[in-house]
Amino acid sequence: MVYKSMFSENLMRQLLLLLLLVAPTLVWADTSTDIAADTRTQHNQLEKALTRNQQETQSVFQKFSMIQELRRIEIQEEPVTMLPSTSMNNNSIPKYEEKVRQNQKKQERIKQYTTDMDQLYIRYQTLEDERELLIEQMEQLIQTPEK
Repeated sequence: MVYKSMFSENLMRQLLLLLLLVAPTLVWADTSTDIAADTRTQHNQLEKALTRNQQETQSVFQKFSMIQELRRIEIQEEPVTMLPSTSMNNNSIPKYEEKVRQNQKKQERIKQYTTDMDQLYIRYQTLEDERELLIEQMEQLIQTPEK
């Protein structure tokens, strides 16, 4: 009976010692897998944000290019001048006020195109800054050693 008691006591000590040695390893392994999963999640979120950023950047660039072309065409467009002809009556001759109004509208369109382009350029620069920040965060995430 004494032998059984010593054996049980010795076995219990060994099991307790084994448990104390293995438990931190299991906790550390679980923690490291949590960190790895968290890192993957963060990386995926950053990739999605970067994709959205690139799509919006492309959209802003396309809008900028279209408005730039509209503005260029508007600037190059020659004002329509109608010369009086002998076959035309006096009612069909363009009036000075009408020509001035047309030129004012043209200048307003050019000014609006310029304003739109400036706003799109600012937005494009903001998106580029955000992209650089996202890439930097991804690089830091990759370089950060798992603990």
